[in-house]
Amino acid sequence: MQESDINPTVADEAPKGIRRAHMATFPDRVGVLPHSVASIAPQVDRVFICLNEYQDVPDFLGEFDNVTAVIPERDYKDVGKFIFQPDPEDTVFLVDDDIEYADNYARQTIRRARGVGLEKRVFGYHATTFTNPTPKSIRQRTLLRMNQRLTYSTRVHQLGTGTVMLSGSLFPTLDYMEGSEKFVDVRFARYCFENDIEMWTLPRNRRRFPSLLAGLEPEKRETIADSFTRRWPQHVLDEVKVFAGLQF
Repeated sequence: MQESDINPTVADEAPKGIRRAHMATFPDRVGVLPHSVASIAPQVDRVFICLNEYQDVPDFLGEFDNVTAVIPERDYKDVGKFIFQPDPEDTVFLVDDDIEYADNYARQTIRRARGVGLEKRVFGYHATTFTNPTPKSIRQRTLLRMNQRLTYSTRVHQLGTGTVMLSGSLFPTLDYMEGSEKFVDVRFARYCFENDIEMWTLPRNRRRFPSLLAGLEPEKRETIADSFTRRWPQHVLDEVKVFAGLQF
């Protein structure tokens, strides 16, 4: 499929006002992809998957009647979650290929988000607040991990895009997200700041989001957090400084 075909094709065939999940993946994750997709697919109307670096669509995806899989012409990495443009009435779940989602994940997330208020807000479970408005390293932050117990909804500076829910009307364009490979969480937080969209992390129990990585060979378990996020380069820190001083 040509890149120019991605957005029009997907947008035209999807009905309005649906629950949809967006995922990006790559071949090293094929061993756990069936489990992640199987955990989220029954909870939404459609699942859209960006198959970075694939030559062919895996046969097992044909077992899901609500999955649309796209092989892009280039490797979008984690930006692949944003190649699909939702309708404004849609509810979008940004998901990861290495997480097993509880069978009440979508329903419970919507319920908890409504308790905060949906207007101009996005919601998630893996969150960051910055202790310095002009951070010089990633260490100057407080991390509220998705598998850490949290008893109340909390406003934050940044959300991890593996456990995010938002309205399609708030969804960023691919043009905006382009160039943020490996740091989409930062770019997405900047987008929300620049558009006066609040970010909230929701209550959860410990170990709410089991990782599937243990099911892979050790050499295939590395994540962006392992290889890139541990030491952000200056251009990423410069983007963080755009929103890290936000007071709430």
